[in-house]
Amino acid sequence: MTLRLKQTTAWSGLCAGVLSIGAIVAMGVPPDADASTTTVQEYVRTHRESILVAMALFQVAIPFIFVFFAGLAKFLSNGEETASAIAWAGFGGAVGGRLDPLGGGGVARGVS
Repeated sequence: MTLRLKQTTAWSGLCAGVLSIGAIVAMGVPPDADASTTTVQEYVRTHRESILVAMALFQVAIPFIFVFFAGLAKFLSNGEETASAIAWAGFGGAVGGRLDPLGGGGVARGVS
């Protein structure tokens, strides 16, 4: 693994982490899971802009996450077949885990 690829992987992970933390902070504190519908509606109405900013930050973080996990998979494989298979399986799981909420959000918007 070249120095440039290592640096790109590290910077991508750092950017993804900073953007994700920024999104979590921007969103504020949501109501509890057992909160009433009125409480949730009030939260969404009063925090609309911050929720939109948080979702935009998460969307910007996604490419950095992909680059980070691809570099991590390359780093972990190190030319060995078994390690390579394990690394790419982890990468696929990470990508799938990251895309699942996005698809679920689209389904939820279509239903409501």
